[in-house]
Amino acid sequence: MAMDDSVRGRQSRMGQTQMVEALEGRMLLSSAALDQNFAISSVGALADPQLLGVQADGKILVVGETSKSEMGVLRYSVNGAIDRKFGNKGMAVVPGLSTMEGNGVLAVQVQSDGKIILGGTVYEPGQDQFVLVRLLPDGRMDQDFGSQGIVRLPITSEGWSNMAIGLQGKKIVVGATYEGDFAVMCYTEWGQAYKKFGKRGVSSVDFGGDDGLFTMAVDREGKIIVGGVTDSGGRWDFALARLTANGWLDPKFDKDGKVKADLGSNELIGRIDVQKDGRIMVAGAKETTPGSEQYSGVLVRYSAGGKMDSTFGNKGIAVEVGEEGDMLFEKSGGVIATMLQGRRLQVARFTQDGQADKAFGSGGRQVLSLGKVSWEALVETVVQGDDGQVLVMLSRDTAQGVQFRLVRYRIA
Repeated sequence: MAMDDSVRGRQSRMGQTQMVEALEGRMLLSSAALDQNFAISSVGALADPQLLGVQADGKILVVGETSKSEMGVLRYSVNGAIDRKFGNKGMAVVPGLSTMEGNGVLAVQVQSDGKIILGGTVYEPGQDQFVLVRLLPDGRMDQDFGSQGIVRLPITSEGWSNMAIGLQGKKIVVGATYEGDFAVMCYTEWGQAYKKFGKRGVSSVDFGGDDGLFTMAVDREGKIIVGGVTDSGGRWDFALARLTANGWLDPKFDKDGKVKADLGSNELIGRIDVQKDGRIMVAGAKETTPGSEQYSGVLVRYSAGGKMDSTFGNKGIAVEVGEEGDMLFEKSGGVIATMLQGRRLQVARFTQDGQADKAFGSGGRQVLSLGKVSWEALVETVVQGDDGQVLVMLSRDTAQGVQFRLVRYRIA
């Protein structure tokens, strides 16, 4: 099945923050409020801002492509001031790689030591190449990683331009799509292929159709859960697999290590979270009616053994969020969804059982005003710290170039 433009646009945005941060668990949430003292806005600093990251100290990373088709990272303080000690007066640029427009930076992961891992696609002679790049905490290239800070993956990009990065202790796990299947690779902390993983460092997962990997999570045992889509007779369905820490399909997960879910139309997986009891939460999008190209946010939960959880939502099938947006998981098992409506953000909260949290806002939802400017896209949301702060990156086209804005709201 060919990937149409509506699916391509969504899959390029989804699954980009692979190790989902969690909000601090709360017994009761009452409302969300914009931080009026926080404001980050820039026009043209990045030609295409694509991802958000947050360091352990709360500093903020805005990642994307520069006007010269290079990978670029801007770093801001906790409160939104440009960090001029990072890179060149606040911006680090990866030299020597020409990125693919719109898909140059596909994943970002911050290690516990502050080093920053970027994943993306670049132009190489005769092919589009997946690469990993690692920066030191101050924005310089990490010369001890791979070859002068760069690792070229043993696979090329073939239409599904998406990557996922997870951390397995000091090892780095990378997911992408190759030859129509999920491809998962493992590297040492220095960027060398870990040959004891899968088949000489690579594990392949085939769901029987044309498959596309979007996201991953690593659980406490080091097992790797990868999610994306598979072509099921002309329709994209959820596809989820679990690998052992050594890269083999886990027979304890639905017997063969793989599950598919058909929710009645085209579906896309965006994020995965492994809860404390081993249950797996999946957030994504679902076409409201087949062929409409209009999508709604959707939530599904699986047992640790790979069965759809009948205690969640409507008999375990799914929870439809409403408008398409971005979702984050809480330590308590709840979910926060953020949706853009031009000049407004709509925030919704769902309980750990998949029900609207009636104690939050009005019937589980709240609207936040963004002012007079209408924004075109909600790029991504991430959590900043453990006190319920959510960062939201918005973007729009202007005559001077792409403008991005970061707003922050706190749930209290």
